[in-house]
Amino acid sequence: MSPYANGAHAANGNGAHDAYESGKDFPIAIIGMAGRFPQEAETSEKLWELISKGRNASTEFPADRFNIDAHWHPDPAHGGSVSLLNLASSRGALTYDLQTICRGGHFLKKNGAQFDAPFFALSKSEVMSMDPQQRIVMENVYEALENGE
Repeated sequence: MSPYANGAHAANGNGAHDAYESGKDFPIAIIGMAGRFPQEAETSEKLWELISKGRNASTEFPADRFNIDAHWHPDPAHGGSVSLLNLASSRGALTYDLQTICRGGHFLKKNGAQFDAPFFALSKSEVMSMDPQQRIVMENVYEALENGE
């Protein structure tokens, strides 16, 4: 709740107190956060829990989104496949086998097709023509505003 809502008037050096007293508009901040994060970290609170426990949300490509076995080959010279060269530093201090990393990533658990179009007053044809990332942004903006109460 705003400190101005209950009659507590704190001068902040920016004239907010004077603006409140005179009935003029003054700056207000809505504090809220929302986001889509990988796997079970579906909210900002769950993301913090995942990070604080030192866990990793990396998984192989979900089978319902991409058949990695049909496109991955351990030899980077093999045409038409997904793989990366081994990366090693010239001094030998760092050595990574990126071939195993490219078999997966950080994927959202929620299916992007699960979108409440009527809530946003969108027709099925509008939703089908939207990029899934636009749907995610719309949901996140609403959730951030809702979270900011």
